[in-house]
Amino acid sequence: MWNIIEFDKKLYGFKEYQPREWNSRRIAAAKRALEKEIEKAGLFPELMRFHSVEERVIQIDTAVAQRIKQFRDDVASDLWKCRREFKSLPANIQKDVINFWNKSFAPKEPFRLLSLINRYKQDPLYFEREKGNASRYTMSVIKDGVLKVIEISKEQYWKNITQIDSK
Repeated sequence: MWNIIEFDKKLYGFKEYQPREWNSRRIAAAKRALEKEIEKAGLFPELMRFHSVEERVIQIDTAVAQRIKQFRDDVASDLWKCRREFKSLPANIQKDVINFWNKSFAPKEPFRLLSLINRYKQDPLYFEREKGNASRYTMSVIKDGVLKVIEISKEQYWKNITQIDSK
């Protein structure tokens, strides 16, 4: 069932990071940054983050590669968490999640699917309301330390709203 859910894999397509070329503009910018760093350091050159233009450019390339790797690792962990959460849902809810996900125009990213699953866990009637099978009038109740969403009548819903407004 998990294979039916699609993700926008093109968003995460940069597996191999190629550092930018060392052109004259980039080297000039690194020289300016080095001059500022020397100016800031003053009497304490050992506190400088970089000591040459080459070191500065290499440092930037390394930082970008690390950010890309961290981004990919975060997406992968979200995806695995998504799979775990999805498989823990009842079969009928899995079908509802798949239908809602495939009809949705939101970008197909793992954290958005996690959000959808968490929405169901907070409000078990969420998918029923989306299909039009349940009342849109609900009230959140904390019972035994657990947040539950219960259906209420339209009159009771508006009565609660006017009570809140009058305070």
